Amino acid sequence: MDFLDLEIDKSTFIKILISLLICILIYIALTMSSLLIFKSYKLGPNTSVEENVLHTHLDVLEISNKKIEIAGWAYKDGEPLGDVNSNYVLRNKETGKMYLMRTKMVENGNIQNEEYKLAGMHAQCLLVGVPKGQYEIMVLYKNGDNDILTSTNIEREIK
Repeated sequence: MDFLDLEIDKSTFIKILISLLICILIYIALTMSSLLIFKSYKLGPNTSVEENVLHTHLDVLEISNKKIEIAGWAYKDGEPLGDVNSNYVLRNKETGKMYLMRTKMVENGNIQNEEYKLAGMHAQCLLVGVPKGQYEIMVLYKNGDNDILTSTNIEREIK
């Protein structure tokens, strides 16, 4: 009997279909949760820590018991926005350990300069695995050849 000639009864078909749906739902749940969880971050070999090089601003900073949401913008004067891949980083003030938030680049209407409207950033993460303490909010700015970590000069406590 050939595999393609095999007949499947209705109950076996339903079991296979339900199993596939459960596998797909588990995959989607794991993928979505990985996007909402902080990644531990260490400075890269080309990353420079600089102050007062970027224009940064936070429009939204909300911290609850379960999640954090940050929205704002970051850009460097005189540099066109090209392939921007910026992220928010939380740095623990006591331990110095840093946590990277996956950040989506968005258009931000609060930016006065028209050429930097696409410098908006938005991120939200679950506070799973992040120790309690005082954190400095930083921006990891990657545009063109830049790989700059800079402080926003804003600190918040995660309880």
